[in-house]
Amino acid sequence: MWRSVFLRLSGNGPIRTVATRTAIGRQVASRFVAGETVDQAAAACRGLVSHGLSTQLDYLGENVHDQRQAAESVETYQRLLRTIKAEGLESHVSLKLTQMGLELGEATCMENVDQVVSLASELGTFVWLDMEGSDYAVRGEAGPLG
Repeated sequence: MWRSVFLRLSGNGPIRTVATRTAIGRQVASRFVAGETVDQAAAACRGLVSHGLSTQLDYLGENVHDQRQAAESVETYQRLLRTIKAEGLESHVSLKLTQMGLELGEATCMENVDQVVSLASELGTFVWLDMEGSDYAVRGEAGPLG
């Protein structure tokens, strides 16, 4: 429940500023957010992995409305994957289709997802897909599992 609340709040500019620029905001957010950069996220993962835990990284943001935002998400996920591999971290990434440009069109979204998944495959890992609202989950016909 709290995860979804924080994801929604992360998209609100003024609230995001309070969460990232004030001591109390950072303290509350740190329970749910590994950091604002790939390096900060990797450091948080190292700490958890040192205690025998595996991790999953999710670059916050969804419902992108332009190709630049979607491309930034692709680049960030690729950096995360390369860092995970380079540091030997027991971690995976999880992305949202709306963050990959689903609202820009299915072809755009699939091209962006393919870039991330192809790199993950090359690096010997995988990508989780986050569930999103039912507006997205019920598009089109059911797939082979439906």
